[in-house]
Amino acid sequence: MMLVPYIFHSYQILQPFHLYNQLNKKVLLVDADSRRSTIHKKLKIENELGLMDVITNSASLEDCVKHYSSYLD
Repeated sequence: MMLVPYIFHSYQILQPFHLYNQLNKKVLLVDADSRRSTIHKKLKIENELGLMDVITNSASLEDCVKHYSSYLD
C-alpha cells in the first residue's frame, strides 16, 4: 500500500500510477481531501459519491469506486 502525503499536487500523485500500469498492478486512488478535491478533475470523472458517503453510510464502497482504466480505480 502506498500513502501519498497531502503536500503533493494532483499531477504529482498521478505519475506513479502510470508506472504501476506498466507493471500490471492495480491501484485504488482515494482523494481524501474533502474541502478541495481535485483528482476527479484531472481524471475527468464525476464526483457525485465519495469517501464521505462511505464514512456516513450514505453509499457503499462499491458504489463510490469509479473505474478509470485497467490499472486505476
